[in-house]
Amino acid sequence: MFQQYVFDELESTNDYLKANYQQYQDKSVIVAKTQTKGRGRFDRVWESAQDLTFSILFKTAKPHRIIAPLVIVKALESLGYQAMIKWPNDVLIDGKKVCGILIEQCYLGSNCQAIIVGIGINLSPKQERKACFVNERLQDVLDAILNEYDTIMHLDQISLVQMYRQYQYVVGKKLQLDDGIWDVVDISEEGYLQIETQGKKKVLTSEEVTLSQLYE
Repeated sequence: MFQQYVFDELESTNDYLKANYQQYQDKSVIVAKTQTKGRGRFDRVWESAQDLTFSILFKTAKPHRIIAPLVIVKALESLGYQAMIKWPNDVLIDGKKVCGILIEQCYLGSNCQAIIVGIGINLSPKQERKACFVNERLQDVLDAILNEYDTIMHLDQISLVQMYRQYQYVVGKKLQLDDGIWDVVDISEEGYLQIETQGKKKVLTSEEVTLSQLYE
């Protein structure tokens, strides 16, 4: 059972939970009506005053990283939107970003005590031409996401990867990396990105793939 805690303003829901996770129970959900210093991957700043910004605390189960984007696309699907995943964990509608996800771990010594899944979904128009939004009530979107978590968290690894492949955006496209042009060929059983070029093969485990790097 998810327990929701709503704050009028936080600098970052992820940072708040990282500092206070010991005070909250498993599956606590921290929601910020306004987030002033939200962070994306590689510490990019993501400010929000009209969007859905929240973080989920997992202490007991340690969900695989591909679960979060799957939950988002399934939740949006339940609300009537066709969304896809840009590996590793951005969610797109019509090729434009609608959701970003930041997954972080909390350690005590060498032991992982908790996983924090931070999610930001655009509910208002953006100036960025590669971004879009969903015109839905914040609580409706949040409820749909938490409902999907209850279902998808129980799937095994094979089922998760099969589902992830159904919603992926990048396989079959060309990828521009520093060392040339690669074909994106598959998502591995571990959820990694498999690419190849001129007989060479490579597996990307955590690198970001941007929209500007991809083309047909």
